[in-house]
Amino acid sequence: MYIFFECQRSTERHLIGLKSSETIPGKPFEKLECPESLLILFRSGIFTLDKLSLNLNICESHRAELGLNWRRGKVQCTYPDHNDGSKAKADRGANPTVCKELWLKTRQILPIGSEICKQCSTKHKKTVSSHLEVNFKDELVHLQKILQILNGDDGQFYELNREDLGKDSCSDDVMDTESSEPFSCYTGGTSQETCSQDWLEAQRTPREKLNKAMEILSSTFQPLQSQLQKPWNSISNSMRSYYSKKTFECVEIVLSIIAPNQECFLLESMYKKFSKTQEMCEIDQTTKTIINAYNNVTDSRTQTQILSLIVNSFTKAELQKLIPGISLFKIDSARKHALVTGPGHIINKPKVYRMKLTKPKLTHFIEFIMNPLYSSVVGFGQTVLKLSSNEKIPIPKVIRNLIHARIISIYQSFCKEYDFETFSRASLYRILKVCHASKQRALQGLDNITAAGMNSIDMLSKLVQKLETFGMSQPESKSLTDIIQLINQFLKYEYKSHLNRLDGCTDHCTTMALSDPTEPKFSASCNHNHERQCEKCAMVESCLDMINEKINQIEIPTTILEEMKFEMEMAEKHLMEWKKHLLRTVHQESARRNILKSLTTKQALVIMDWAMKFLPFQYRETQSEFFGKKGFSWHISCVITTSKENELDLQCYIHILENGTQGWFSVANILVNLLDQLKTVNPEIDELFLKSDNAACYHCTNLLSFIQQNNAIFPILIKEYNFSEAQSGKDLCDSKTGTSRLHIYKYANEGHNVVSSSADMKIALDSHCGIRGTQVSIISVNQDDEPHAKVKIPGISMLNNFTFGGEAITARKAYEVGEGLMIKTSTDPHLSMECVYKMKVVQPFPGPNEQPAKGTVTIPITRNDTDGIDNTCNNEEQRPIEPVADVNSNESEYNMPYFCCPDDSCDKVFAKSCNLEMHLTIGNHNYRTNPVSCLDTAVQIYAGQCESVLSYNETLVHCTSEDQHNINMGEINEKGGWALKGKRLTARFSENVKKYLQNICISCEKTGTRPNYYQLSEELRKVTDENGQKMFVKKEWLTPSQIRGYVAQFISKSRANITASKVPRVELCEVSVDEDEKLSAIVNMLDVNELNSDVSSIVTDVFSSYQQNVFRVPEPQVKYTPPPRQCPGSQ
Repeated sequence: MYIFFECQRSTERHLIGLKSSETIPGKPFEKLECPESLLILFRSGIFTLDKLSLNLNICESHRAELGLNWRRGKVQCTYPDHNDGSKAKADRGANPTVCKELWLKTRQILPIGSEICKQCSTKHKKTVSSHLEVNFKDELVHLQKILQILNGDDGQFYELNREDLGKDSCSDDVMDTESSEPFSCYTGGTSQETCSQDWLEAQRTPREKLNKAMEILSSTFQPLQSQLQKPWNSISNSMRSYYSKKTFECVEIVLSIIAPNQECFLLESMYKKFSKTQEMCEIDQTTKTIINAYNNVTDSRTQTQILSLIVNSFTKAELQKLIPGISLFKIDSARKHALVTGPGHIINKPKVYRMKLTKPKLTHFIEFIMNPLYSSVVGFGQTVLKLSSNEKIPIPKVIRNLIHARIISIYQSFCKEYDFETFSRASLYRILKVCHASKQRALQGLDNITAAGMNSIDMLSKLVQKLETFGMSQPESKSLTDIIQLINQFLKYEYKSHLNRLDGCTDHCTTMALSDPTEPKFSASCNHNHERQCEKCAMVESCLDMINEKINQIEIPTTILEEMKFEMEMAEKHLMEWKKHLLRTVHQESARRNILKSLTTKQALVIMDWAMKFLPFQYRETQSEFFGKKGFSWHISCVITTSKENELDLQCYIHILENGTQGWFSVANILVNLLDQLKTVNPEIDELFLKSDNAACYHCTNLLSFIQQNNAIFPILIKEYNFSEAQSGKDLCDSKTGTSRLHIYKYANEGHNVVSSSADMKIALDSHCGIRGTQVSIISVNQDDEPHAKVKIPGISMLNNFTFGGEAITARKAYEVGEGLMIKTSTDPHLSMECVYKMKVVQPFPGPNEQPAKGTVTIPITRNDTDGIDNTCNNEEQRPIEPVADVNSNESEYNMPYFCCPDDSCDKVFAKSCNLEMHLTIGNHNYRTNPVSCLDTAVQIYAGQCESVLSYNETLVHCTSEDQHNINMGEINEKGGWALKGKRLTARFSENVKKYLQNICISCEKTGTRPNYYQLSEELRKVTDENGQKMFVKKEWLTPSQIRGYVAQFISKSRANITASKVPRVELCEVSVDEDEKLSAIVNMLDVNELNSDVSSIVTDVFSSYQQNVFRVPEPQVKYTPPPRQCPGSQ
């Protein structure tokens, strides 16, 4: 056991750890040490310092618990007035001064060291009164005086008279402060005890005052231990019983003093009044929600409806008390509403959509925008329109060919021409917004076959216009134009979805289309019949036959007819090549899908591609630095592996080429380095499948022969190499290229430059933990080491799939079509590993322990050929109530007059003015509730128009392809192998064509312009000589691709000749001042002589012209001496 004044352990480190140390005012770095006895007393709730409190006993466990072993229980701010919504963090502890001031102010105990925030600390300092401020230094002085007395003269020590304080036990008053009377508070001075007692009497809490009063009134009353702070329903039954008992005791004592022996009568009277007040309180609680709803509404009519629910339950005076500010008129209106229509009955009028956008005008505008010039309905795909009622209307996919602003401008001009009154510009924008359609956009990077096919569509449209000029009827011209547009949409969006290896249509079966009938090893037989025919696929041939027939039927001048036939041949050729290209693209993509579906944990698929060169990029780039950049070559390799069933992992390897070109030699070195890295990272991989496009650096004899010759010594065996069609099959590489390029730009935007070398590019790609699943390496390939091999693979341009065996390569023209041709390549020493793999790795890939996280790949799902257009038609829209005379919305005459009621709320429309006048005279307006808004009406009309256009297109296709149903089986069998690549025929250009094109190239080089190859092709067909005869015959006409190739070849040769014959530059040397002055004099003399000779020649010419006249004028001797001219820089 310990006495408090004997507890003198050091608390400095304890309070520093709690951030609760006391500092000397004005000296923040000097701290006051709080005695252990004072620390325990304040934490116990005893804030009075006298001999009585310091002589209390405390046990060892309580001393440790309240002293140096005290720990915080919460991490949040524990200040009593802390705002619960505040996000301020508790960053300090409560010091003894704050704890005592809080107790003097609110009688609440806050242990020393408790967590408080900065806001509460500042708030406490501002709100504490001046007479409650505590000077901790004075507290320590006062404590020191008491300790001197207790440790000094025994005569000054007086015994404790309290019965509950024993020397053999820990004092209970230390732990229970609620039941003890407060002691005197010392704040300094000689009369501290007297002043503190007077102030304490004024600062007693209500509970203390009640206990004091009850002690005076009755000696048997036990003090109230605590006040009820929690809700009555949340406390326990024992607490309820305690507070009920204390309440009854207090009331009984008071009643016995007020009315002795009549306590029952007084209690009964008080109970009646209390019951009435309680009933009133319960009513207020019931109507609280209704009153809040009334106060939150601003509309007067709605307030009347809400007030009518309770208006008859209270008097006007009571309602004015419940709802301050309510008028008597409002109460009377609510009572009238409750009496007439019923309490709370809705009297608002139903919402009526004003028909400002009349239906005939909406139909007129929507029919205009559905013109094929402005919108194209696609046969593949679907768009869902949503009404304001969240109802969904599916329509065919529509592509809008012009932007909204141009469509509206054209429509307004059209309406102005026909004197048709239409909507405002803003209303037209709103209609176009709800009638959603995709927008036509410009495309870059199309492959040449697709671009030529699209140009053939334009060429066919121009041919139809020419045929109409020479006598073809307008309906036939319109029908052919619509068919050509349908063919364009069909080949762009829908044809790929029709293709399947097991289809019964000759245009859909890829196996039959890619089987070579002349070579059995490149041919495969189908297990199904080809008796079915697709109307849309047959429409392509039918349209071409119809145009050819019209060209032969119509009388056209010979010169123009020859040009039209040539254009027709080119258009037909390019259109069919486009169709074949689409079929080969879909078939070759099946190689990747099949490999991914059957991929094992010991196999991997690698997709390779050269990314577009990355141009240097600076954070702050000047104009001179912007031009003349040299890009960095980088190669992307996407490796797909599998770890679990249906889960594929993607890893990307980027090779940045510091030196070298994008040729087969660089690809071979990159491939060997990639195989070594894959074997290091994934030792379990044994087989590899390669896939890339058919670029010359991949699809070449040298690379394939190198793989076959060294496949046995590669760390991973390459099993297959499948080539895709142009601009397809490398979507993963394109995605990684875009992500990597964006990552570099973000790095540069942070203030870095990617300029000097490929090392900057690698640093940018590896910045911020790099890109997920991507590794970067820098390599250098010396092109001087490229070997010159003599191995050849005949017909390699026609072969697309290669399987590497032990002795030979199995080649196929199409994936899994035929058994393939066995090609044995001879062993070339120039293609050995030692001669080819001479790459220098500047910066390698990360090691096996530094691999980044892998990406994920989703296996693409093959679309069935049965997927097509949803032929289900939409239900007819709900038509409004028929007016007296409605307008025929399908009328083609746009200038037909119709008359709408001028009242916006009336939705009647009349075909005759007399009917409108009769309607206005009678006043029989149709103010019915229209459940559909004007914009919803526009959406419904738009959906109907889209369905009608689709239906028209289907009818047109059916009529066009009717004649194709009579094709016999013999003609069908002849179509085997129709989609295979054809051999290019080389044609020699005539000397006249070469000279003509060379002159154009020279003029373009001088002017810096670039020739338009399509215009040049047309110019060769139309250019004439001086006699009006055409300069070139049909055999000399060239296509745009032929002209492009010749121009590129001529420019490259010209530049090579210029480089070879380049004259070395003359070096300028510095001269002295004397030599500079001599040079200036020589220049002046030369100028004078030149001017004299010029003047002499002019005079001679004039004199000779006059010699023919009668007068003979002697030749004048004129000498002109100009003033000397100073050279720049001379004095």
